[in-house]
Amino acid sequence: MSTKQLFVVALIVCGCGNEQSPRPQSEAQTAIPISPAPVSLVHPGGYVSLRPDYRLCLFPFCGGFYIQRVNQPETACGDSSLAPECYVATLELDRLVLTVAETSQLYDGLARVVIRGSIEPRVSATGFQYDALRASAAWLGVGAQAPTGETYVARQHDGQIIAQPLNQTAPVLFGQVDFAGVVAQQDQLGRAREALLDGGLMLTGYPAPGGSDMPTLVVTQFYFPMGPGVVE
Repeated sequence: MSTKQLFVVALIVCGCGNEQSPRPQSEAQTAIPISPAPVSLVHPGGYVSLRPDYRLCLFPFCGGFYIQRVNQPETACGDSSLAPECYVATLELDRLVLTVAETSQLYDGLARVVIRGSIEPRVSATGFQYDALRASAAWLGVGAQAPTGETYVARQHDGQIIAQPLNQTAPVLFGQVDFAGVVAQQDQLGRAREALLDGGLMLTGYPAPGGSDMPTLVVTQFYFPMGPGVVE
């Protein structure tokens, strides 16, 4: 092993017990107000949740994010392997055209963020290869509580709720949606009900017996798009 390689390994081993903020060192943002676009019920891109890696060591080996495919037990990583979660060194948000305030909201609320994007290979300025999560859309949950259940994009049509599970193909039918379990402001609840009727609403929840032949979807979290909402 060369002296340079020994130095890199030493930095990785010695630094990984420290903690740091998951925010990037610097990221230019353009404050362009764009109205959220309707959420597509079916999209070939992958939807993931993520959590920060608080270890501190030489970039890009730690300090990034662990991502997990929503509603799926395994995630396809950058090396084509399958694992419960995959590591990416950076989160690239340039396609979302977020304001500075929206970027801060996203990093502060990572536990309730859903990202649609892809894992792409990168090479650092020092020549190290790493994986980046390139986001094409992002949604932020309104409630501070941790969501339970499956995550869907739901629409109300002809008196029923058509819910498309993320990263799955078969829709699920519900009789109604129950928002009582989500701590949200009245205007947020109003926007959520409007989205159900126009464009679709991303939400997390579970089925429960309802007053009709179809179950009720009990919501534990619902999400609004950030930036343009959908980028093709």
